[in-house]
Amino acid sequence: MSVRHFLQLLFARPPYHNTDHDMLRRMTWALLLAVASFLLAIMALLFALA
Repeated sequence: MSVRHFLQLLFARPPYHNTDHDMLRRMTWALLLAVASFLLAIMALLFALA
């Protein structure tokens, strides 16, 4: 899957109602948020221990 296709999947509205597309997009955003908060938690922990 190309990067352009991936970005289109994230940001573009489908021209038709596609629940698979919406679910995949929500799952991707949830995953990105989880990774970001996980990294923030690790950085905060390291900062607290330092």
